[in-house]
Amino acid sequence: MKEKIISISMALVLCCVLVACSTENITVSTVSSESTSTGFDETTSAISSESSKSSESTVTVSKNTATSAQSSKSSESTITSSEAAAPATYDEVMEQYGDVFGGLTLQQMQEDIDYLWTTMQESYPFLGLVRRKGIDAEAVYNETCEALTGIKGDYEFYNQIDRFIRQFKSIGHLNLLPNNSYFEGYRDLVKTILDEHPYLDEHPYMKRGQILYDSLNKPVSIQSYANLEKLEEQLAALNGSGEQSENASFETLFADNPTFDILEPDRIAYMKVPIMKDTPQADHSQFIDFYTKIAGFEHLIIDITGNGGGSSLYWTQNIVEPTLSQPISAERIILIPDSQAVIEYVKSADSDMELLPISQLPELPGLEQDDLEQLAYFYINQSTYEPTGESPFSGKIWVLIDGRVYSSSEAFALFCKSTGFATLVGTPSRGDSGIDPQLFVLPNSGLVVRLHTIYPINADGACNTEHGTVPDFVSPDGETPLETCLKLIESE
Repeated sequence: MKEKIISISMALVLCCVLVACSTENITVSTVSSESTSTGFDETTSAISSESSKSSESTVTVSKNTATSAQSSKSSESTITSSEAAAPATYDEVMEQYGDVFGGLTLQQMQEDIDYLWTTMQESYPFLGLVRRKGIDAEAVYNETCEALTGIKGDYEFYNQIDRFIRQFKSIGHLNLLPNNSYFEGYRDLVKTILDEHPYLDEHPYMKRGQILYDSLNKPVSIQSYANLEKLEEQLAALNGSGEQSENASFETLFADNPTFDILEPDRIAYMKVPIMKDTPQADHSQFIDFYTKIAGFEHLIIDITGNGGGSSLYWTQNIVEPTLSQPISAERIILIPDSQAVIEYVKSADSDMELLPISQLPELPGLEQDDLEQLAYFYINQSTYEPTGESPFSGKIWVLIDGRVYSSSEAFALFCKSTGFATLVGTPSRGDSGIDPQLFVLPNSGLVVRLHTIYPINADGACNTEHGTVPDFVSPDGETPLETCLKLIESE
């Protein structure tokens, strides 16, 4: 049965809305969002990093005029304190604005970090990969617990949670929503999408979006992120830096535009896609105009090197479907842990989805046996893409990738590799494609943590998050993917 599938993805979505023609076949579960829609962790990591650096530098400079932070006011007084005289020192800022979570007790802080650690043990299937990366997760948790006794106030706790999560290096899209601009931008976008598709029975994949929105719409989180913004505005003003960096804003995530060029008249065309925008239709006419311009060309090179992801709908609507001459299908296996929260999230789009026990997995030589300790079920995802007939181009397509290709751009690379839609050239991608990252809200602070709760694998069973996608032709050292590609074209 063919139907349009709509999926919400945050991305680090950061949001990914997937409306794709798919073939539903639940014994081989047709969940097109699983293979084509992911978060945009590369950009989100940069945002979180920028935000954290800004806060840390503000604190460092401001502490030259003060001693240590003092947190004694409630969240309620924090809100009304804006009417008071502007604070002149770091201590005064913390006095008026520091209790961003209402003045957590040590026990409440411990409860939040315990909730996060338990969530990771139950629902984050990458602790084996974390170990292989040289990270002792349990030691990180224990060190964080020990550090709690020295924390003075909510804002120091916020920074401690941020440091805890950063030590996992965004493996499996593990990130903290970094600030109010990002939190509100993400929440508003998900709400807009839900408003546009109000009937969940008609749009089953929106049920997953509703779960995301419910996590983002908790009063404790709304209040906490608003209080964080007020505090950081005061710290920025105290430090003489004015408003927060634009890099920390949700709205600037998808600013880069595609570029189009002719490398050899009537023969080789080139386009650079720096990001998978969450508004695919904004650039759609540019792609179609370019395809029309190069209708008789032999080769089209699509450069996605450095592309950190975004919305898979971008490459689906602007690259794949317009250039297809016939339907094309992709299939992959997705593994999940034995977590009720994960099972409900995965099956929210289709309650009849068949989850099979790990014991029934086919022989997969690349599968990490160590990782199976956290995994209990798998399902087979199939996606079918239909041609739109918009493009007259019928030449050969090449796609350039590198180690920065991640998330939904990785999903595109994986699609090309598994279907033969295009020939991949370059170096192995960063990986981590899969279902939209799940959100977890820390109960007392309201901070929102996102992470992949599914374990995507390549055709041989290798963890996609760990190994990414190996191109069909690997560029030798000292040679760019484009140089390699042009050499391959000349050798044909």
